[in-house]
Amino acid sequence: MVCHTFKPLFGILFVSTLILPVSIAAQTILNSSFETPDLSGLGRLAYEYNPTGAGWTFLAYSGVARNGSDFEAAPAPDGSQVAFSQGDGAFSQEVSGFQSGVVYSVVFSSAQRRTNSANNLYPQTFDVFLNSDLIGSYQPTGTSFAGYSTVSFAVPASGSYTLKFVGTNQNAINAGATGSALDNTAFVDKVRLNVVPAPGALVTALIGAIPGATLLLRRRRK
Repeated sequence: MVCHTFKPLFGILFVSTLILPVSIAAQTILNSSFETPDLSGLGRLAYEYNPTGAGWTFLAYSGVARNGSDFEAAPAPDGSQVAFSQGDGAFSQEVSGFQSGVVYSVVFSSAQRRTNSANNLYPQTFDVFLNSDLIGSYQPTGTSFAGYSTVSFAVPASGSYTLKFVGTNQNAINAGATGSALDNTAFVDKVRLNVVPAPGALVTALIGAIPGATLLLRRRRK
């Protein structure tokens, strides 16, 4: 048995039991590897704050950077560009096709900036939300990209929900840092929506208005 404990999702209590496989509509996270806008040919200046028309909405100190730019990101694991969250920078996308009774997680790759302030004393941190509900908090462990996953979650009704990455810069804030010491950046790439568990598993989801509600993923014994 695998057990995940997390905050209540959408303030609604429901119990869902299902056997997979089920019919699940194809879902796409637009521009999931942040290849739009195309920043090729710009050399060290191949980055853009708050680009538009890229599937994502970028706010504050966030945007897209290309391999070899002044942001000095490690090579993108998917394509040639990545998203960045600098300080409290955030980016989000409304994702359609969620189905009630299906359990999901969001998977992605992330890394720290090589030149984070104060000799990397303050690695960037960020949260991931679905609508207003926290589904994960992260501090990438190094400057090379590694894979991460949110907790498993279900939605109360089929439809569209907003996926959001929000920079928190918690290490610098906790240390009382000011000025340029708040200039810390994490990179995100290869964002995917994953359906869990594997086909043939029995899922019992307890998602509720009670803090610390528990999601149980239980495989049937063969």
